[in-house]
Amino acid sequence: MFAIGHAYVREGTEVVESLPGFGFITRFAGVANAEPVRVPLLEGMKPDLNGLSAAVTDRTAMVVVTTPGNPTGQLTPMSQLRPFVESIPERVLVLVDEAYIEFAENEADREGAASLVADHPNVIVTRTFSKVFGMAGMRVGYAVAQPEVIERIGRHRANTLTLLSTHAASAALDDTDHLRRSQELVSRGKRYFYEQLDAMGIEYAPSESSFVMMNMKTDVDELVRRLREEHNVLVGNARARWNIEGWIRVTAGLPEENEAFIAALKKVLVSS
Repeated sequence: MFAIGHAYVREGTEVVESLPGFGFITRFAGVANAEPVRVPLLEGMKPDLNGLSAAVTDRTAMVVVTTPGNPTGQLTPMSQLRPFVESIPERVLVLVDEAYIEFAENEADREGAASLVADHPNVIVTRTFSKVFGMAGMRVGYAVAQPEVIERIGRHRANTLTLLSTHAASAALDDTDHLRRSQELVSRGKRYFYEQLDAMGIEYAPSESSFVMMNMKTDVDELVRRLREEHNVLVGNARARWNIEGWIRVTAGLPEENEAFIAALKKVLVSS
């Protein structure tokens, strides 16, 4: 991601992204004395693709689409992504960040946006081994783009992979059984969350990622603190991290971890 930023973002240019969003490139833009342009999400935490397209100006260097969204978990299907890409001038790089795409519920959606690259020289698709493969410590990611884009980014690479990381990534790609187990574990965990939250009358955003956004409609700072201090349960504070009032983000884990979270949540809410 640093290499992409260095290759395309210059002082005086603009980077367009959803708000809230992953935010890495727009934060980089601030450091590079470029201007981050953030487009609010639509109702249901869906990205405003029309708004992102309309935000493009003569100064725009890059438009970022994260699918599934972070922190929302909302997937942008190819039926929407393709016409969006075609609405963006070829001089503007379209970065499609697919860090969580392997968690998409529909297997066809897991194919992602790589097919756009052949006909769109301004598209780059990024993925990582940090999520579904569980290799965050290895710091392995990759990009799919046309050769000219890869060459341009390559001139700005600040580091290279270790031999261990390279072998680990290769082994992970071959271990399809582990991949399927991880996908099914997360899918079952999300379904469990949905069932429990429905029974508790708590609003949530159905997710195509490994986490679920939940609307607590309460002081989430206090809720998060009590979950941590009284029950040793850690959840994401969406107000503190993304300025989304009343919401928390919870990652699906092992069944016993998911059950521990729900049990702790019930206790905290009852005593609030």
